[in-house]
Amino acid sequence: MTDFRKPGTILPALFFVALAFPIAVLSQTNLALNKSVTVSSEENAGYAGTYAVDGDPTNTRWSSTFSDPQWLYVDLGSVQSVSCVILSWEAAYATSYDIQVSSDAVSWTTVYTTTTSPGGTEVISFPATNARYVQMYGRTRVNATWGYSLWEFEVYTMPPSGTNLALHKNVTVSSVENAGLAGSNAVDGDLANTRWSSAFSDPQWLYVDLGSVQTFNTVDLMWEAAYASSYDIQVSNDATNWTTVYSTTTGMGGTEEITFTATSARYVRMYGSVRATPYGYSLWEIEVYNMLSYGTNLALHKAVRASSEYPPDYAAANVVDGSTATEWDSDWADSQWIWVDLGSVQTVDMVVLRWGTNYAPSYRIEVSNDTLNWTEVYATDSNQGGRNDCPFTPVRARYVRLHTLNKATIGSLQLTEFLVYCRTTVGVTTGYRTAVPLPPDASGGCFKVKGDFFRWPGAAQNAAAVAALYDLRGRMLRRIAVSGGVIDICKDFGVSKGVYLLKIGH
Repeated sequence: MTDFRKPGTILPALFFVALAFPIAVLSQTNLALNKSVTVSSEENAGYAGTYAVDGDPTNTRWSSTFSDPQWLYVDLGSVQSVSCVILSWEAAYATSYDIQVSSDAVSWTTVYTTTTSPGGTEVISFPATNARYVQMYGRTRVNATWGYSLWEFEVYTMPPSGTNLALHKNVTVSSVENAGLAGSNAVDGDLANTRWSSAFSDPQWLYVDLGSVQTFNTVDLMWEAAYASSYDIQVSNDATNWTTVYSTTTGMGGTEEITFTATSARYVRMYGSVRATPYGYSLWEIEVYNMLSYGTNLALHKAVRASSEYPPDYAAANVVDGSTATEWDSDWADSQWIWVDLGSVQTVDMVVLRWGTNYAPSYRIEVSNDTLNWTEVYATDSNQGGRNDCPFTPVRARYVRLHTLNKATIGSLQLTEFLVYCRTTVGVTTGYRTAVPLPPDASGGCFKVKGDFFRWPGAAQNAAAVAALYDLRGRMLRRIAVSGGVIDICKDFGVSKGVYLLKIGH
């Protein structure tokens, strides 16, 4: 999932196709982005430590020399409250390492340690601590032929919105059907090929160690055909004393999203007491989220329309009733749509879909202010069902539509919930236009931005300045010199229409 990040010094200005809004981004900021880095070694100059904090997760990386131990630490610039580190490993990763923090880069405190790292992208959470320096201290490499190699090293005050706190964490189970159906399969992020399956008896359980005490309010269970009809969701801080936060005797299988009052705990358990089939308990995936970080579901109980439905049991309104126990079913045609009326024009930047058994591998998220003219804001052709978090750049819209192009299997599409969020707070400037469209034959409908939008003093309107354009991940695209109090976003920066963050300085 994409989160909206900004460098701390960017003047909050957002440009989007037809309108422009100042924006205050309240979603989590990568505190390490473009900060100073110190490393134990570098394989060569092309793999410098700075590449691990440049915001480019695919083209640049840090790589150490080929020995143990090795380390990298980032200077956040000042003491910050931190509780999350994201490591995006290249193939040469650490199987054993520590995450350490410090206020002076001399005395280090370990906040997380592992000897069983799986590589890939690791989201590491720990109790909030104040620190200026954050370090990955690698003790053992997965392959002694190579060093330690990170595409990106990210630091957050709290996990970015939509982070699955259970992903790749340690799992303990009551039993396994066989070695190929291990408990770790339920937290590997693969919804289609790997799963945990228990022995064929009651009760059975699986619990995830989140690594430290976390706050959360949502557990998602993606059941295989062998599901629990009766089970509890339980939490604990010691894996011995458990508290039940959710219980059901009418489990329906498929994808179940379970929400409860936010709680803080280290361990999360699915305790199955009655099986729905003669087989064991079988989970494709168990996921844990703090959905409070998304804010208010703007679609809850709002008006809905669909291309087809089967009321009353499978009506379109079921997708906005706040329950995954009810669902909307379409007719059997491939192309379907369903839209929600938010009641008024709202700023939105995230849709969450909860699919039933039959889902759409290809679909589009579209927005409109009149239900006649729709603008695409998100698209995928590789959906595997379950829960889909669909982030996009903030837009102003009253109607939000899911438009499906196909189905995974023959039959009705099944959608249990359609949620809409605004994870950012947007303040609209009034009293003057903030962006002036250029003639289409000049630059395809891009914008000139006048100095008064940035509240430059009158005497400075024609003064020389420096402007830097960033994307919403905080990566600087280009820096230019400015004069005359006017910036032509598309022409001066050589970018197409879109949403950008602009920093102005004298």
